[in-house]
Amino acid sequence: MINGKKIKFLFLIFSLFFVSNTLFSEEIEFLQPQKIKATKDESSIVEIKSNIFGADVYINEVYLGKTNLTIMDYLPGNYYLQISKNGYETKKFQLEIQKGYHQTYYIDLNALYGNLSLSNIDADSLIYIDGRKVSFEVEEIKKEGQKLAAGDSKLSSGEKKDENVEVENTSGEEETLPGEANQLNPQFFTNIKIPIGNHELLVRKFGCKDFYSEINIQRDETLQVEVKNDFIDFEIKNFEVSKKSFNPEYKNSAGSVTFSFAVTASEPLSFYIKNENDEIVFNYEWIELHSWYQSIVWDGKDSEGNILPDGDYLASIQSRHFIFNQPVKIDTTISYPLFSICDNGIGIGDLPAIFADICLKDSDFGKNITLPYFQVKPISKVTGDNSGFVAVKSNVGFVTTIKNNYEFNFGLSLYPGLENGGLSLNGSFKMAYAYKLGNFFSLTYGGLLRYGFTNAALYSDYIDNGSGFGLGGLVGLDSKIIKMELSSQFFIREKFLEKENPDNTLFYPLWKNGISISVKPVNVLGLYSWFALENLDALDFGAGINIMPVASSVLFDFNFKTSILFNSSSYLTFGIMLSYLF
Repeated sequence: MINGKKIKFLFLIFSLFFVSNTLFSEEIEFLQPQKIKATKDESSIVEIKSNIFGADVYINEVYLGKTNLTIMDYLPGNYYLQISKNGYETKKFQLEIQKGYHQTYYIDLNALYGNLSLSNIDADSLIYIDGRKVSFEVEEIKKEGQKLAAGDSKLSSGEKKDENVEVENTSGEEETLPGEANQLNPQFFTNIKIPIGNHELLVRKFGCKDFYSEINIQRDETLQVEVKNDFIDFEIKNFEVSKKSFNPEYKNSAGSVTFSFAVTASEPLSFYIKNENDEIVFNYEWIELHSWYQSIVWDGKDSEGNILPDGDYLASIQSRHFIFNQPVKIDTTISYPLFSICDNGIGIGDLPAIFADICLKDSDFGKNITLPYFQVKPISKVTGDNSGFVAVKSNVGFVTTIKNNYEFNFGLSLYPGLENGGLSLNGSFKMAYAYKLGNFFSLTYGGLLRYGFTNAALYSDYIDNGSGFGLGGLVGLDSKIIKMELSSQFFIREKFLEKENPDNTLFYPLWKNGISISVKPVNVLGLYSWFALENLDALDFGAGINIMPVASSVLFDFNFKTSILFNSSSYLTFGIMLSYLF
């Protein structure tokens, strides 16, 4: 009976015989390991890695698996390695397996390419290979036997036509000359280099049906495909309006609506808006269309630039055979919410908040808004040791909402004036919901996740400075005039002041509970205040004012905050924020 050692010995003899014959037949590169280290038990380990996941690995023409692959318990010696994958160049190497070492080899496989030549195409077409758009340039085809334009004569390259030259045709057939392109109906082509194998080709051209084909590209060969541009009938689709109602006293997106629609081809179009008396108050004409997707923004003004009165209006898009309508309402009583932006996104002062005007399902305001912002916050220590100016916290970032209920915030902070500088990064995600309670109030509720990093020890470890990982919940009552909200947040954050050894990171739990209230007596002005207890160590309270001039999309926020550490120091912070509503 043959034992395992004899089998390995016979395999080694066979391998050496195979490798020697292979080396004599072709010259193969000897592959050096990128990493090599000794193993504790003197075992032999070989790791084969590749830039392409799932490449086939063969040793002495025996299939062992796919990259990334670890091979163990091979006898020491020289072996023949092959790595291959469909669509990529096959690589062959020699390698030596050494006893007692873990050897790692990294092999780059190069993709194999062929060419796709598309004819009857122009620069306005869109080409997609496997769903991915590709860029291309077109060239004019020069074919033999194409018809000359009427009155044209055969000219050499760069030569101008002589109007006195006449071309005589005695055969009674249409005149054709080699090497000339039809100047009345030129054809174009493009060459695209793509990996070999099977692909899906899609060519789109405005006014034509989509051209689709399954293609197979061979190595170093050119596949020629003629694109068929079958014209399509004109049609209007998906006539939509961005808001059901709006207040044109505001500027930009806050005070306008966008009408959008899709067409299949070019045809003259008319867009007009009628008032309740069926009178046209605004109109616009498209003489020619050049793309599938069209839009027009209406700011609630008539054709002479005057703001129209409150009421119901009907917008229409009309062609020779189609007409579509969309109702829209001008309502100057609409008032957009006024708020602050903090480390937790949209809020009241330094506390997170949920505004019903943003997250109600029937709200047009909160569907997709983006608010870039800039804040400046001078910070001073007013009691305790080393009292005086600390730093200026300068924040820049943006808040964006998606489909009323989801909010993302990202911010970057610098600290001019702080010794050795400072940097903070923070981001938050909020899920916000609202439920109407009658005609005047809404119940708001939701949750948030927040993460922040800072290398600036501005405050004591017992005050929230935006760093750490945390989660929280919010619930509130909201109306057009007054809003009240409760929030609770729990953080795990890094300690600064008590950390003696930089390599010994310490963490500190922080539970922050707060209440906030805001009042909006008029559309352009809001007043607010908030209180927060952080564990039983510190108290924050502050107040501020929001201003958003009706005739702009700029939101101003001015506030101050006092942070009191019980039996210790206290801080005073002033804040100025500027944000812009898109």
